[in-house]
Amino acid sequence: LTDKDGAPLGMYDWVVSTAPPVQTARLFGAYLPEDSPVRGARLLGCHALMLGMSHPPDMPWIAARVQNNPINWISLNSSKPGRNPDITAYVLHTDNAWSEYHIEDDIAEVQSYLLEQFEAITGIRTNNADYLSTHRWRYAVAEEAQNAPPFHHPALGLAAVGDWCAPSRVEDIWHAAMRLAAMPI
Repeated sequence: LTDKDGAPLGMYDWVVSTAPPVQTARLFGAYLPEDSPVRGARLLGCHALMLGMSHPPDMPWIAARVQNNPINWISLNSSKPGRNPDITAYVLHTDNAWSEYHIEDDIAEVQSYLLEQFEAITGIRTNNADYLSTHRWRYAVAEEAQNAPPFHHPALGLAAVGDWCAPSRVEDIWHAAMRLAAMPI
């Protein structure tokens, strides 16, 4: 295995890619068949915002599916078992179509807009937040759920698995990885 400059990285029996399909196709190049499901898979983007506050929530809910808004999911992440009850942490995810349209927007502008939307939806003021972080997930969820087999090429020692070969739930990806692990080497 060599890096992009040709420097050796070591000897390996297998190279397994779990990178998004567009990156896996670039990495494997001509070794990946033209008709591989990896080449046809498309992942959609998502923005995630985490908002931390030192005061407890004053809401009668711990999760909300939002409709007709760029935000489509809000959870009170600090409500999970074993979390510190003195810290409030909200996590929100955007609608994938909205994120696709805004995937190259400045992240500070996206954060500001999402905070406005969060306040409008929940009535929770965010100007005194103790923690704010916004992340752009360029490859978050499969555009179309598939049930394709993982890519597996024993002669070359190449394999790939990921959201492109299963629905994008973590349980489905785990099952796809287990299918790959069970394939002959």
